[in-house]
Amino acid sequence: MADRKSPVSIQLAVESISGGSTDVTVEVRHVYNFGYAARDSTGAQRHVDEMRALGMPAPSQLPAIFPVPADRVRTAGELTVSGDDTYGEVEFALVNTDLGWLVTIASDHTDLEVETVNMAKAKASSPDVVGDTAWRLDEVGEQWDDCVLRLWGQNPDGTEELVQSGKVGHLLPPADMQRILAERSSTTLEPGTVILSGTLDGEPTPGKVAWRAELEDPHSGRKLELAYSLNRLALEL
Repeated sequence: MADRKSPVSIQLAVESISGGSTDVTVEVRHVYNFGYAARDSTGAQRHVDEMRALGMPAPSQLPAIFPVPADRVRTAGELTVSGDDTYGEVEFALVNTDLGWLVTIASDHTDLEVETVNMAKAKASSPDVVGDTAWRLDEVGEQWDDCVLRLWGQNPDGTEELVQSGKVGHLLPPADMQRILAERSSTTLEPGTVILSGTLDGEPTPGKVAWRAELEDPHSGRKLELAYSLNRLALEL
């Protein structure tokens, strides 16, 4: 949890389905990354059992929820990372604000090497990138399950490839995430709470130099987008 005396602020432009935009400042205080949050809980549990059989770290319960330091959330266009083993994962983010709950596009950027040792530490040490535009959650309710998440990675030679794509309906509904988090944390989800949804199926793809993601509502044609590049530091000089 973040220090209440020194919250981290992000700026979001809230786009209404009827047109127009409202700016909101969010003082981020509590951040939680969901994992293994597919609606198909049987498939998720099977994957966790396979991880345990291979001696890999696995969550104690599903969905997994990892508390993350508030300063890991950002809307930056460039991330500075260590080495070449980091990669993005497309997700949606729920953000509680003075305007109510918002939803935006997100990338849970993580380090594959750390992840294979300790998933919780990987989540806590890596940035969560969120878009700088958002929608009101109550304006996408009816068509939510049909909304599509996509993630592209840019290779060192400049070519780009689609690495993840799928409907948000494969993941737990926002209301379920809010309920589960409130029950496990035994707290009220106050303004300043950010929830990352967990990601779609897809293999880790480290080695990219830039990432681009979008959340599309095919019914209205609206899209939320983010893009960021990586400044990859050498591990040692």
